Amino acid sequence: MAGKKTGVNAGTIADDVRDTRTELGETMETLAAKARGKGRVGWAAAATGLLAGVAAVAAMRWRKARQAPRSRAERAWRGMQRQMRRTVDRIR
Repeated sequence: MAGKKTGVNAGTIADDVRDTRTELGETMETLAAKARGKGRVGWAAAATGLLAGVAAVAAMRWRKARQAPRSRAERAWRGMQRQMRRTVDRIR
C-alpha cells in the first residue's frame, strides 16, 4: 500500500497557517520600512493583510474539501472500503 493517500492532520494545517502569517508579517514590515518615505505604508499593509487572509481561508477550504466526501454515496463507499481493509488486516 505504498500509494495510499494519507489524510491531512489539523495540526499541520494550523502550523502552515501560522507559518504563512508569520512570513507575511515579516514581508509587511519590510514593505513598510521601504515605503515609509513614500506615504504608501497604509495601502501596502492593507493589501498584504487582505492577501494573507484570503490565502489562509483558501488553503483551509481546499484542504477540507480534499478530506471530506461530498455525498452520502461517497461516505458509504469509503466506509465500506474501510471495513474491508480492517477485515483483510484481521485475516492476515
